[in-house]
Amino acid sequence: MKDIEKSLSRSTRGNRTVRGEKDGWANVVWNRSEDYEVHETIAVSDDANQNDNQIEKSSPDRTFYNVDLNESLKKHQNIYHDNKNSEANENVTVYLQMDNGVRLEYHNLPSKYYTSELCMLIVKDIGVKHDEFELLLNGERLEPMVRLEELVDKSRILGLELKLYVKEDDNEKFYLGERFITSKSGMNIKVAVRKTFVGKDPCGTENMLRVTLNKDGEAVQKNVKVQWLPKGHHKLFLGGYQHIVNKKRFLHAYCQTKNLPRPKSEVALFSRDTQTYKMKHFGQDTMKQMSTQFSKPGFFVSNYQDKLRIPGVYETADEYLARILRQIIIIQKYARRWLAKRYVDRLRKIRDAFESWKEEHENNLRNDREKRLNQDLERRLHPKCRADFDRLFNALEQWRQSEVAKIDRQELSPAERKAALALLIDEETELISAIGRHQLCASKKGIETAQVNMLKKAAAPIRWISSINEKPLEIETPQTLRAKELLDIYISLSMECLTVEERLDILLTTKRIAGAYQLKICKEIVNLIEREAELMMRGVKEDHLKGLRRRILSRFVKFSEIPQVNPEIGNYLRVPIGDRKKIAEALRGDVQYCLSCDRYLKTSEFPLSARANRLAPCMSCRRQDNRARKRSDLAPYQHILVELRKNETNLVQKARKQAQENAKEEVIRRLERGESPHFERVMEIDGTDPNVLNTNPYPFLMNKEDIQFLVDEVWERRSVLSGWLDITDLVLTRWRLNEPWSPWNTILLTREEAEAHEKLGKFSLELAYADALLNTVNQRLVMGQNAFHRLRKNGIRMAYDQVLTAQRMKNPENTSEWLRERRQRLPPLVLHQEVETDAEARHKATYQPPNFQMPAIRGEKTWNDVTKAVHSL
Repeated sequence: MKDIEKSLSRSTRGNRTVRGEKDGWANVVWNRSEDYEVHETIAVSDDANQNDNQIEKSSPDRTFYNVDLNESLKKHQNIYHDNKNSEANENVTVYLQMDNGVRLEYHNLPSKYYTSELCMLIVKDIGVKHDEFELLLNGERLEPMVRLEELVDKSRILGLELKLYVKEDDNEKFYLGERFITSKSGMNIKVAVRKTFVGKDPCGTENMLRVTLNKDGEAVQKNVKVQWLPKGHHKLFLGGYQHIVNKKRFLHAYCQTKNLPRPKSEVALFSRDTQTYKMKHFGQDTMKQMSTQFSKPGFFVSNYQDKLRIPGVYETADEYLARILRQIIIIQKYARRWLAKRYVDRLRKIRDAFESWKEEHENNLRNDREKRLNQDLERRLHPKCRADFDRLFNALEQWRQSEVAKIDRQELSPAERKAALALLIDEETELISAIGRHQLCASKKGIETAQVNMLKKAAAPIRWISSINEKPLEIETPQTLRAKELLDIYISLSMECLTVEERLDILLTTKRIAGAYQLKICKEIVNLIEREAELMMRGVKEDHLKGLRRRILSRFVKFSEIPQVNPEIGNYLRVPIGDRKKIAEALRGDVQYCLSCDRYLKTSEFPLSARANRLAPCMSCRRQDNRARKRSDLAPYQHILVELRKNETNLVQKARKQAQENAKEEVIRRLERGESPHFERVMEIDGTDPNVLNTNPYPFLMNKEDIQFLVDEVWERRSVLSGWLDITDLVLTRWRLNEPWSPWNTILLTREEAEAHEKLGKFSLELAYADALLNTVNQRLVMGQNAFHRLRKNGIRMAYDQVLTAQRMKNPENTSEWLRERRQRLPPLVLHQEVETDAEARHKATYQPPNFQMPAIRGEKTWNDVTKAVHSL
């Protein structure tokens, strides 16, 4: 017993409970490295089987130690002060404390050791990597080239913190005990691994101990897992006995290993006794005879605890029942009052919640209406884009019609009416010229903004989402770096807050870059820069240099758009550059002829509606014709289309989610019944069912012209329920809610009416609406189906293509094609102001829907090819 305490006190220094072995001596052998040799022997004698309360026989896989945590650093310092070795003053002791309560002690280290050599010693001793730990002194990281003698105190002891990054994996590399490391030069370093405290995390309550046991002359190596108990742990007292000769006390111990579970019988057993239980009946009666005792001569009975009882008023059974009934009525009265108050409070909360929701809903609708009105007013006051000027021409047409109506209401002669109309035409002409002047100013600003955006798009890094880990990736190429350099110069030239020295610096940089090319525009830029530098040196005011600086800026933008100077900008130019044969092959099939403006344009310049039979005039000709004749504003119809697409996407996703939940419930019910899951239900759960579409394709096949025809011609631009005429409050929603939206399954309502219609759910429409309304709606739906009869074929084909795409993604044949299909791009760094070409695909971080647009809209095929493909289905 003394051998065990003497041997193991070096590793724990506290009270412990250790598992004993029957086979005599246990040898602990530590790992051997290339430069150091580590060894230690721990003796465990056979007397461990007859131990006291400190020794306990346990499972070979787990041992529990009870540690005394009152050990401190001062005790170790006093031990080393008493050392009589003459070399102690030249050596250093290093303590490495970890968060899990384990402390590594390296004794007899040379004082001229660097911290980097200490790290190498730790790596060789323990086996961790350099990037898996870190040495800290007072919370700060140690530098590698620092001597240990500069950090130690007077007692030649250095206390550091050892921080591990992967505690769970490295905790098993620290074996408790003492060992010696012998280097090739013959230097012996004593290493002691102790447990100073028990942490709360799992890494601080468990450690490893490697033991080599000698059994029948053979060395058997085992790894023992040690679980530490806290300091305040108290073992249960289980009794014991005392030796009658030597008076030594022996206490009973217990094993932490659980008992083996009782094997369960494979045959179901039933007890006969529980099925044939005998019922017993017995009665109980009160006692009838009672005896009393009182004082008499020779016997005294104390009346100290006697109580005087006075009988009350006699109460008959009827009076007792009447009294109980009155009490019951009182209890029921207050209980009913409490239930009524609770019910009223609940109704009041429901009413208040409804009133607040109603008020909030009305406020939201009112704010949306005011927001649309403010946006419309802002568009008319400060037009910026082509749609804003279309709104101006629409307002001009409304004003003209109102003025003509005023003239018609007046009783004028033909000559006076003609004169009034002539004056009206003059006013209209002046307004049109004013709108044209505003359009020229906005066009100039738009061109400048488009040029700057083109430079920003060229300078943006290539960004995409990895198909492996779905993380965003970016890459800078030499072309993008060159574009970024030119963009920085442009931003510096456009600044107005620079000093004279900073302005001259950026001018010299621009001159150096532009002077490297032998181009006409480069010579112009150099001459303009020299002129501005000369004027600045003469002290000319900045107000007089604005025109010259604006001219330099515009010429530098033209210089940056040259592919020879900025190679990346070539991917964003409208006119392709390079070999003419390759350009002709690339544009073949993507160029169409406009009969109106007599120009050859790309297919993307010819907008196609769902009712189109041929390629109509280009977008520019359509806009000019609209401003000259109808002057209609399509922005409200665009808002209706955007809201329709958003609502349909939400409804489809909601229905898909509900289908997945129903499929899960059905699979659970099948498993509860002991049946195997159905294959189609599993596909619905994991989202791989190709027959379930991700979205409704019909709203994405229609444009704002189709919505205008559907609203104005089919539904007469009014709500079918209330007859509301304000188009800003009208929306298109489903007529039959359980079917996807289409022109033959839609209805025009206000937003409030649409919300009420959607709440019908699966309720029958024939029971909800009158017959007159049902007949009107059915007639409008037939008109929509006849007007968009080709849309049905295209939608069916797109749904079929979507099924094929889902199957190809599920079972990919070509890995590169599969990765290309899965790759998604991030949103662009700069908002694109122009129509993007195919060359922008690698920079464009795409918004995915709709992947199922009509091929003619994407510009990949002509309308004739689409018509032939549809008829071939």
